[in-house]
Amino acid sequence: VDYITAITDDVASTIYGMRTTVAAFANNEPVTGANPSTDPSPYYSAASGAVSFTTSAAEEAPPHWYDWTPYGNDTDNFGDMPSSAYLVARYRGRLVLSGHPNYPHQWYMAKVSNPFDWKYGSTDPLSAVAGNNVDAGEIGDIVRALIPYGDDFLVFGCADSIHILDGDPAFGGSIDELSNITGMFGPWAWCRDEDGNLYFWGSGGLYKMAGGRSKPLNISQGHLPKWVDDWAVAPATHRVVLTYDPSRNGIIISRTTLDDGTNLNYWYDLKTEGFYPETYPTNCGIFSS
Repeated sequence: VDYITAITDDVASTIYGMRTTVAAFANNEPVTGANPSTDPSPYYSAASGAVSFTTSAAEEAPPHWYDWTPYGNDTDNFGDMPSSAYLVARYRGRLVLSGHPNYPHQWYMAKVSNPFDWKYGSTDPLSAVAGNNVDAGEIGDIVRALIPYGDDFLVFGCADSIHILDGDPAFGGSIDELSNITGMFGPWAWCRDEDGNLYFWGSGGLYKMAGGRSKPLNISQGHLPKWVDDWAVAPATHRVVLTYDPSRNGIIISRTTLDDGTNLNYWYDLKTEGFYPETYPTNCGIFSS
């Protein structure tokens, strides 16, 4: 079982999971099973015995998705998840969220290995954590991109600054500012090359952060000094996407109009360090990569 909408006997529940049998579950079918000791729920363990219930509906065909509600509707044990977020990443075994419209500077991390546990404030270093209840702290800027580097560090690309989280925020991690004058355009406006260097479209054009953790270096200003003015990128109108192409050893920087797919693009060649315009049909505008 992956997810369940209620955990008490007196409330109807929808159960999400992976079926291990050939036959599909039917309506009014008795189901029994034992809970393994590794079950993430605090209610069940191998010692709690078997679980049994009778289905009230037939199994639904995929695709499946979860309602954005607390696990089992139990906030006492699983906490309250953020009510809204448009930035998602995975870092050090945690689900990471940010981009709440009302709290754009805030970030949230679920418990390690349990994306449904959002109970903050525990002394357990594996517990859920948020920027407003940990020493690492909130970001003093609007978060626009979450960029994890494995389990080593996480880059926060913000509207007017770049920050980096080292380690786990619930276990001695810290957040440091890499730049307070350069921002990142959005959640798709970055990519990495095969050497781990980070590239992003920012307030002055194309930037590079060597190894993902050095100060941003503008690599387009000397070649295309009017690039930012020429593109006149507007967040409500355009999407900027960076795409690393290992076969051609370079990066596509694209500005696509959200309404109709019209686009402007540059190819940045990592070998020659030159910029070359590219054009694509309207129905091939790049919206993600």
